[in-house]
Amino acid sequence: MKASSHFFHPTTPCSVGLIMIGCLIATAWGCLGPMTAHAHQARELYNKAVSLALNGDIASATQHIEDALTDFPQFAEAHHLLGVLLAQEPSTSSQAVSSLRRAIELNPHLAKAHYDLGLVLIKQQQFTEAKQLLHTALTTYPKYWEARLALAKLHEHTQAYEQAMQEYHAVLSNHPDQPEALYNLAYLYEQDGQASEAMTLLTQLTQSVPTHADGWHLLGRMYEQQSQLSTAIEAYQQAITNRPDHIHAHYDLGALYQHQRQSGEAIEQFETVSRLDPEHVEALLNLGILYAENDQLDEAEHAYKKAIGLDPTLVEAYYNLGTFYEFYRKDTTQALVQYQQYLKLGGKDERIRSLTKQIAP
Repeated sequence: MKASSHFFHPTTPCSVGLIMIGCLIATAWGCLGPMTAHAHQARELYNKAVSLALNGDIASATQHIEDALTDFPQFAEAHHLLGVLLAQEPSTSSQAVSSLRRAIELNPHLAKAHYDLGLVLIKQQQFTEAKQLLHTALTTYPKYWEARLALAKLHEHTQAYEQAMQEYHAVLSNHPDQPEALYNLAYLYEQDGQASEAMTLLTQLTQSVPTHADGWHLLGRMYEQQSQLSTAIEAYQQAITNRPDHIHAHYDLGALYQHQRQSGEAIEQFETVSRLDPEHVEALLNLGILYAENDQLDEAEHAYKKAIGLDPTLVEAYYNLGTFYEFYRKDTTQALVQYQQYLKLGGKDERIRSLTKQIAP
């Protein structure tokens, strides 16, 4: 099985991301014992901090929670909230760790603090301790599916795939339509060659969350692998409808259209890829081929040269540009220049090697 490539990518639904303020568990004040004046004031400051944080005013929320801790330093949930607030910025992540550790020290049964500290340590690539913290959160609160999902993704990232799949299944046993678990488990099945299992999960995902662009894209790839091309096209189109800037869906749809000799549709998709990512050299190479076939010679030449400008070591670009000059421009001099560079970079085509020997001065 390939190493997962989507665990920390912010543009996919599989990223752990920052600790979410809105996921805070309500404070259990019963464990504080008799309420002192300072504790009462600290509680009011804490509640105000939560309100401010939920409204996006992190700076004011942080000040309020620090004031609460001045009044009541043993307030475990306030240390937890401070850690969550500090974790929003990379520059204060070390202070976040300290605050979350203090919360756990004061209240070892605060599952959310274990979970949030685990997320911060994942960002710091301290995976061993993060796993331990997530396990502790689940021991404290076995129904804490968010911690189980984070643990599954962490197992996947560290290439413990069987454990990851077990955890994803455990999430789905109680939350059968949980989108991340469905998608990530389907991804692992697809990587492992278990197409039927993957497609079952992806079908369930796209039915329960019809706007899940990545689910549609992966489903399209699997339909294409099974030569169900019209269904693959529909799936790619669904991905694009739900996320118009989905570069991979545009590229794969363009490649499928190109394979089917639908050059106009293919050009449209690759032009979109190039617009979304001007440095996407594969799209430029495909555009060069399609433009040339469509008698758009200036556009083809520009696409090839742009690809070479982006990656001067791109062997295929010199080969394609050489054949373009040879067969479309009928310019053997320019073709020879490109072919020589192609061979210099390690190209192996014997026709090109023979041709350059024949016409080289």
